[in-house]
Amino acid sequence: WLDVLDTTLNSDAERMLLQEWCGYLLTGDTSFEKFLWLLGQPASGKGTIVTVIQQLVSMQNIAALDIYNLDKTFSLDGVLGKSLIIFNEGQDSRKRDFSGPIVSRINQITGRDMTRIEEKQKGSVSLVLPTKIMGVSNDMPVFRDASNAINRRLMVLQFDNPVHEDDRDENLKARLIAEENLPGLFNWALDGLIRLRKQRRFTLPESSREIQHELAVAGSPVKAFVNECLILDSDAWTSTTDLYASFTRYSHQHDLFAVDKGIFGKNLRSAVKVQPKQRGPKGNQVRGYVGVSIKPDYVVKDQTDLMLADASK
Repeated sequence: WLDVLDTTLNSDAERMLLQEWCGYLLTGDTSFEKFLWLLGQPASGKGTIVTVIQQLVSMQNIAALDIYNLDKTFSLDGVLGKSLIIFNEGQDSRKRDFSGPIVSRINQITGRDMTRIEEKQKGSVSLVLPTKIMGVSNDMPVFRDASNAINRRLMVLQFDNPVHEDDRDENLKARLIAEENLPGLFNWALDGLIRLRKQRRFTLPESSREIQHELAVAGSPVKAFVNECLILDSDAWTSTTDLYASFTRYSHQHDLFAVDKGIFGKNLRSAVKVQPKQRGPKGNQVRGYVGVSIKPDYVVKDQTDLMLADASK
C-alpha cells in the first residue's frame, strides 16, 4: 500500500492528506467541513484509492451519486444512513460546469446546513446530513459560487502518473484489500486521524492550493476581481459603470466568463461588504457602491482599454 502511494502521489504532503482523509472517513465527525476530489488521468491510481476507501468505509455506508442529477427532486434518495457520498464521473463527456442548485446542495451538506431530502414513496425530511463528500474525475469541474464557499471547502489530490498498460498489475486491488491487509490499512488511516485531530486541519499540498486558486478564479470571477483589483475602503464610492468596465477587462485578460451587469452587482455584494448608493445632482444621479475603489492599474480610462484587452486574448 505504501509503495502504491509512493508511485501514484508526488509528495509527502499529498500522501499525508490522503491518510488524514481516510482516517476522517472512519468517524462520524463532519466538523472540518471539507470534501476531497481525486483528479487525474485514467490508470493513474484513482480507482485503486477508491477501492481501498470502499473497503475501509464499507460499501453499505457509501452512496454513489451522479453529480449532474444533484439538482433533481429525488437526487438524495437513499443517502440517509450513509456516511460517504462519492461522485464518480469516469469518462462522462458532459460539461463539467456546475452552479445554482448543484452547488447549493454541496454547500449545504459540507457546511452542515439543513438539507431537504425527498424520498420516493416516503415523503420528505429536513436534517443536517452527517455525510462526507468525495469526487473522482479525469477533469476538474468548475463550481460557480459567488461566495466562493465551495472552493474554500474543496481539497484536491492530483494523480498525474498513469501506468502504462503493459505495466499494470491486474491483481493489485484484490491484494490490497485482502483480509490479512485490512488491519494494516486501518492502522494507517488511524494514524492519519490522530495527526488530523492534533493539528486541527488537513495537510494541504501546494498542488492542491494551486488548483484551488484556479477553481476559485474560474468559479467566482467577481470574487477574484475583488481580491486582485479593488481596495476596500468604507469611505470610498465607485460608480457601477467604472466597476463593471474594470471587471470586464479583467475577465478578458484572464479568459474568464464575464457575467452581465445585473449578475455582477449581485455577486459583488456576495463577495464583499458594499452598499449600493446613487450620487450626483437630482435627476442625473449615478449608480455606484460605497465601500470599494479600483486600484489605479485596473481603472479603465476609456473604451480603448477594453478593446485592447479583448484584442490581447
